[in-house]
Amino acid sequence: MSLKKQETADVRFSGNPGSAVGIALQGPQASAILSKILQGASLPPRNHIAKFTLFGANVLIATTGYTGENGYEIFSDIPTGLKIWAALLEAGKPLGLLPCGLGSRDSLRLEAGLPLNGQDLSPEISPIEAGLGMFVDLNRPRVFPGRPVLEKQKKSGSPRVCIGLIG
Repeated sequence: MSLKKQETADVRFSGNPGSAVGIALQGPQASAILSKILQGASLPPRNHIAKFTLFGANVLIATTGYTGENGYEIFSDIPTGLKIWAALLEAGKPLGLLPCGLGSRDSLRLEAGLPLNGQDLSPEISPIEAGLGMFVDLNRPRVFPGRPVLEKQKKSGSPRVCIGLIG
């Protein structure tokens, strides 16, 4: 179903696909680096999103992340995103900031025990197998697809399970 079909009196979708950019800034120095380019503006608390103006443009900054570290996700139009990218690299240079890709993110999220849908969770991998059994509530009498399998896995264990190793 298209997003346009989901519009209501209170919700409107606009924009052009491919017209925005998202930059993730993650790690122990993320706040210090981002504070440098925000010039004293307060960063939003964890799991929040706030509007800012950077380089004369509206920017959204979310305090989310997928690495187990403190982090921010910065959303803007593409021209502003290029300026933000350059400013972050410059502000982060003295603190050792280096650009990286999704492979790095995947290593960190795996170390933090954060599952990735489609890889660690899927129709073939249950939440129990993914190490998320604590979030499976079978105490209420609800009927849903997969419940018998989850009940069996909770009772008898699963032949496979994701575990984290601490070294």
